[in-house]
Amino acid sequence: MCFTDGSVTMMVNVHEIPYFGEHTELTLSCRECGWRKTDFLAGEDNTPTKWEIPIDIDTISARIVRSSSCTVRVEELDLEVEPGIAADGYVSNVEGVLNRFISAIRMLQRQALEDEVHEDASKCEDYIARLLSSMSDENSKLTLVLLDPMGNSKILHQTARKSTLAEEDAEKLSTGPSIPILDASDLGF
Repeated sequence: MCFTDGSVTMMVNVHEIPYFGEHTELTLSCRECGWRKTDFLAGEDNTPTKWEIPIDIDTISARIVRSSSCTVRVEELDLEVEPGIAADGYVSNVEGVLNRFISAIRMLQRQALEDEVHEDASKCEDYIARLLSSMSDENSKLTLVLLDPMGNSKILHQTARKSTLAEEDAEKLSTGPSIPILDASDLGF
């Protein structure tokens, strides 16, 4: 980001995540400006996948591994986060993913209030209330969906459903940032 030669380091760790299998954690960081990029790559089958889990009090602690190529949705609320050019992978749980949605919606709500668009601010409050109530409800009727054209994302819970994404559906999804491919000549060898 800052174009300082020799300031970027790459750290690669291979983890055996219980019940998920082997994942490679790739972290690039700049000592000069603090830029950082993290991603998770599955060591197993990378078939384009769709994971779904009902959101309720029993599933909020379900473990989520989200790669930088994964689109996250709460379809019933028409909420979606697509991977952008600076998308990071993360390990969280359903509650943590919903809290990310809530944080983004609160930011939009503050902007709507600042712009005095009270109708939009009210809609934001409705979304936040639905997401918060889903985490304490036994039958919230909301579903968290992970769509990963690279097949690196997973949900660990007995109620999670995995299916293969059709090729045409996978092609419509953003794949997020491209991972730099380095060879010895790039490193000065």
